[in-house]
Amino acid sequence: MGRSKSTLKNALLSWTVISALLLLWSNGSVSQEQQKQIVLLGADVPPFSWQQDSDVVGINMNIVEHAAERLGIKVNKQIVPLKRALTVLDHQAHHYFVGLARTPEREELYQWVAPLISTRIGLLKLNDSTSSNADFDDEQHYRAKICVHYDTPMQAWLLENNEADFIAVTNEQACLKLLSNKLVKYWFTEFHLARYLIKQANIPTHQIVEDKLIMQPKLYLATSLNADSKTIEQWRKELNSMASKGQFRKFVQRYVDDY
Repeated sequence: MGRSKSTLKNALLSWTVISALLLLWSNGSVSQEQQKQIVLLGADVPPFSWQQDSDVVGINMNIVEHAAERLGIKVNKQIVPLKRALTVLDHQAHHYFVGLARTPEREELYQWVAPLISTRIGLLKLNDSTSSNADFDDEQHYRAKICVHYDTPMQAWLLENNEADFIAVTNEQACLKLLSNKLVKYWFTEFHLARYLIKQANIPTHQIVEDKLIMQPKLYLATSLNADSKTIEQWRKELNSMASKGQFRKFVQRYVDDY
């Protein structure tokens, strides 16, 4: 009987140890899973990223989402105003911004994980053959010389170059509307973005033309200075591998034929 009690006691002890180990393993798995929850932030700038019904889509978002799938990282995609997104990025180590232009003033503020796509930024105007820009010689005919999306590299460029005659608006669609209605002379924006919005607005493409190319910054996956270096390196290796194999192209062609 004494031996039976001893055997039962040892069995119970073993089961207690096993249960504790299983609990620790379970908690470790949850913790590891939580660490892999990444929030991908994007601005409302089609065709690079925007909200479409219940999903977030776009060239940059699709590229990064595909990389996340290959890495086994679960992501939560969100479209937020650029200014708010950058504020979040300053304080949240598990948040990444998808498609941030790498500029000198931002260089030391974020970790630049990997380049995603190149851009072409400059001035667009109404086609001289379809609309007379001579009307703009009289300042009373327009609200400002240039329309620009606020808090962007384009606005920063205007300020750095002492260009005061511009209006900053909350979205690119507003600039398109102002230009179409002859309320500004130029729209300072990314050319592929402009072509996409012009097409969506059913405006004949020949009515708005490129006037001057000013800069060609690359859009990056960027994150907080406090982000985990190991996770960043995983992202970097996967995205650079995709780029070297030409895999970005298929995501571009979903939205823009002649990028």
